Amino acid sequence: MYLFLRRTLVLSAILASGCSNTVTSEAGSVSTSGNGPATIAIDTSSLFVTVVNNAGAPIEDVQVAIEAVGSPMKFTSSISRMENGEKRDISLAQFRGRDGTTFSPRIYKPRQVSVVAKDIVGKTHERTVPWR
Repeated sequence: MYLFLRRTLVLSAILASGCSNTVTSEAGSVSTSGNGPATIAIDTSSLFVTVVNNAGAPIEDVQVAIEAVGSPMKFTSSISRMENGEKRDISLAQFRGRDGTTFSPRIYKPRQVSVVAKDIVGKTHERTVPWR
């Protein structure tokens, strides 16, 4: 009985905190599915794409994609799971096209980075930022 009440209380607290979030938008960011830009943070550098999970819960099946200027191909990398607050640096050499081509900033000029993930409740989080 005690375990059932505790689980119910935890679940209702998670749902209440998810419904009462106030989010400020960032210039140049795109967010879909009603999620604010603060759920997933993306930072780019000349060697890495850094992804930070700020969703408040672990996220799974994280797909990170680099879109290049003038190329229809997306270069993707995947992460199986990220805990809340976890920061992950992904080397540009880990991004691959559908045909197995490795992303190289010497050949392709990156335009934007997109991240799509699902949290453990099943809610989809998407974020797209321009390359800086």
